[in-house]
Amino acid sequence: MRNKRGADVGSDHHLLIANFRFKILAARKKIETRRKKYNVQKLQIPSVREEFKLELKNKFSVLSTQNEDSDFEESWKAITNVYIETSEKILGFRENQQKEWISEETWKEIERRKLTKENVNRSKTRQQKMSTQTQCSVINKRVRRSIRKDKKNWINEQAKLAEEAEKKGDIRELYNIMRKLSQRKCRMNRPVKTKSGMLLTTQEEQLKRREEHLSEMFNKDANSVGSKQEIEDNNENENETEVNLDPPTKTETQLALSQLKNGKAAGLDNIYLEVLKFDLEIPAEMLYLLLEKIWKEEKISEVWEEGLIFKKKGDLSNCNNWRGVTHLSIPSKILTRIALNRIQNTVEQHLRKEQAGFCKH
Repeated sequence: MRNKRGADVGSDHHLLIANFRFKILAARKKIETRRKKYNVQKLQIPSVREEFKLELKNKFSVLSTQNEDSDFEESWKAITNVYIETSEKILGFRENQQKEWISEETWKEIERRKLTKENVNRSKTRQQKMSTQTQCSVINKRVRRSIRKDKKNWINEQAKLAEEAEKKGDIRELYNIMRKLSQRKCRMNRPVKTKSGMLLTTQEEQLKRREEHLSEMFNKDANSVGSKQEIEDNNENENETEVNLDPPTKTETQLALSQLKNGKAAGLDNIYLEVLKFDLEIPAEMLYLLLEKIWKEEKISEVWEEGLIFKKKGDLSNCNNWRGVTHLSIPSKILTRIALNRIQNTVEQHLRKEQAGFCKH
């Protein structure tokens, strides 16, 4: 770089001559790895709730006439598409709100600061520029002061809400508030170590190591489950308990839906429980027919057999510190809940007094 002080360019700045060397980087495509979550909170609004209910009712009325003779897989795909399309159209996706503690007055000050900066760039004389810069610095100090005040008030308000949630025993709300206050962000991609402690760099090696670890955890030896004598004794006692083996009814489907808890993560089909549970009549009408087909054919969907495994806590590069949490399909939990209700009603009669903690009554 060279400075040409003698050049007459009609300005108070000096002319510079420089040589630049550019290096072109490869354009990397940003891959969206996280699934988008539907804004199920909108179902609490009565108008949105009615619109969602009407849209589902219309689509299921058309679907019931088309899929009378279809097999289970086709029926399940059609029901899944109805819920996904309706959720995208009516509910939309949940957006992350950045810096929610900033008040409306502070946003007005920020807008005023933005306009003042534009006036600085438009200034034609030096005196006008200095006056606008002074004005901009004053507004900037006012904005920073207002932001600090807003954040302090927001933290105090969140602390009060956390105390109320702790008194009520609402652990989920308490966890969400603490997560907001801590502002912790986890890294999605982390290296994985082998058993000897070596870092695996490629994605294929990491997937193989995770598969190896999970197979060691969940594939138990058949001899460790129980002795042959215990299995034979259990088979002899099976005839003593009478469990209802008829296909699931609509009433059982509604009961199982109402017993499931809200706020659970969706499985691979991306169907949330709040979408099924907001009105028990419509989903029970479609699902109990689907469960009846499953019961008769003794087959379930491939999606129901798969789950999303998440890693939790500790050094995530060490597979031994993983505590796997599997997100299963919500509709599959309805079938398991129906089976559990039937078993509980029968097994409760055969429990000893020492096992009273496992009884419903």
